[in-house]
Amino acid sequence: ALPISEMEAPEEAKGYPREEDVKRMKEEVCKERPEAKKVFESSWNDAYVQKVMSQPSKKGKGKMRTFEYSKTKFLKALETREEFKAESVFPSDTDADDVSKIPEDVKRVCAQGSLYWRDYDLENRPILWVRNSRKDWSNVDIMAEARMHIWMIEWGLRRLPPGVTSFVIVADANGMQMAQLVQLSFVKMLIKIFTRMYPDRVGAMLVGPVSFLLRRLYAVVSPLLPKNLRAKIKLLPSDNSTLREVVSEECIPEFFGGEATHADVLIRDGLQDDYMMRDAKQALQFNFGWMTEFQDAKLNIITARSVSAGTPRSLSMNSTL
Repeated sequence: ALPISEMEAPEEAKGYPREEDVKRMKEEVCKERPEAKKVFESSWNDAYVQKVMSQPSKKGKGKMRTFEYSKTKFLKALETREEFKAESVFPSDTDADDVSKIPEDVKRVCAQGSLYWRDYDLENRPILWVRNSRKDWSNVDIMAEARMHIWMIEWGLRRLPPGVTSFVIVADANGMQMAQLVQLSFVKMLIKIFTRMYPDRVGAMLVGPVSFLLRRLYAVVSPLLPKNLRAKIKLLPSDNSTLREVVSEECIPEFFGGEATHADVLIRDGLQDDYMMRDAKQALQFNFGWMTEFQDAKLNIITARSVSAGTPRSLSMNSTL
């Protein structure tokens, strides 16, 4: 029998995509781009392939993406990986936690403490925290920023719980600067990475607290965003009620009025505090150990719960290409 994807209207067929459709997708993508095999083995597991293939079509309600449209998504992602030389940024899983093997430009930009993983949300999706007020907006290195974002995303994708294929972005808009409004090259770079290189990975994007500058920035940026991504963005009121719908109380950091501390993200000579961050930025380093130890501990807890609850095989394991 033909795979459902070869029927006349695959997006309307029940059960699509089936295991054989996922397998065919991987085979066809690898045939056109052999380097895809490594990506399928590392971060594009079957659960993610299923998710990309089963998303709603732009052509109308009730319709799913066609096989060919989904295939194009994967091929464009691979093209973008090649454009940004993603494999040179994050060459292998075994090197991910070896600080000595992290590219120097990535470590340099990480030292701003403007992007890091910390905790998981109520749906067990990892949380990527954005602290853009820590950037020197008068001296932004677009390519170094792109490489740092790629490294951070690749690192986080290796720590997804069973069955989870997306992550949440929470952006701290405190201390926004006018300089951010004119950084369109930076914004376009981020859009390209998050939408083309990592399609359907962003599960939600929460930005706040709301301010005049934030609304102006959103008015400039929102027309550049795909419709499905715009639907996932929420501007946070000052009471953080919207944030609490996604993140548990214990995960809300101090800069959002909670009790969780993120001060240890930056270190200097074994010391961590906000005074250091303000007055000795040039001497600070990103605390990779802090991020790794916390995320791994949380991931082990979530994974143990998932295993005891019985995660379906098709959502937790890759099939052989």
